[in-house]
Amino acid sequence: IRAGHLTLAQEAGIKLEDVKTMYMCGASGTYVDAMKSRKIGLIPPTIQKVYQVGNTSLLLANDVLVGKYTLDELQKLADKIRSKHIMFATSKIFTDVYVQELAYWEQGMSMDKYNQMLTLKNIQQL
Repeated sequence: IRAGHLTLAQEAGIKLEDVKTMYMCGASGTYVDAMKSRKIGLIPPTIQKVYQVGNTSLLLANDVLVGKYTLDELQKLADKIRSKHIMFATSKIFTDVYVQELAYWEQGMSMDKYNQMLTLKNIQQL
């Protein structure tokens, strides 16, 4: 998951440490303890506020059904949002970070060495 966070931050041109709010959706937003997930690296340590919002797709579908929003309103909102699809399967950044994650978690690579390797790949350090 941390490889995904670093990849998205790098692609967006922001530092991961500048992200202060995180939203946990789906099963993670329902069942995962946010504080425990921070301890194991699922949430970056710089995050100050975590919103656990559960199944957002189901909630939005319900809002549409009860008339809170129309599909046209939602499409207008979607059109305003800047988006870029990042395919992790073909992302060089993701591959580079994922390999470092494997070395860290499976081979005991030190965090200093981890950050050195990221620097060699021109990827922000943790």
